[in-house]
Amino acid sequence: MALVHEFTIFENEETIDYNNETKKHMIKIDDYLILYLSDSLNWVPSYWETMSNQKEGLNYYGTTIFDELGIKKILSIIKSWKNLFENAPDIIELSTEVLVESGAYLKEKVETKKILKQLDTLISLSENALIDNVLVVHFGI
Repeated sequence: MALVHEFTIFENEETIDYNNETKKHMIKIDDYLILYLSDSLNWVPSYWETMSNQKEGLNYYGTTIFDELGIKKILSIIKSWKNLFENAPDIIELSTEVLVESGAYLKEKVETKKILKQLDTLISLSENALIDNVLVVHFGI
């Protein structure tokens, strides 16, 4: 099974709970796409595990919380990536992580429409969170 990152919205920090009910409303973004976008995602202000632990980027293995400022930034970045991928061929190869032994990149062949669909779901989730004045929460792998 491929690794995925899950995103959803919560009203406030006290309501954040990873359980079977909240999992029903989560969107899933493939790990290879998160790895590919990771440098630019590191520009996003965020909170790791709690709102008292301010950082930047995604907590790859844990919980990341985005408030209005972070949501606006991630939305801008994801929309930019979507615009770029709309110009890609039907199937592309993404370089994800480096193999330590050889220094070569792992590559993932993927249909561009699959990437665009995942980006669209994250854009929609983020736009709805801004409208409803709620948090976006990422649960790492």
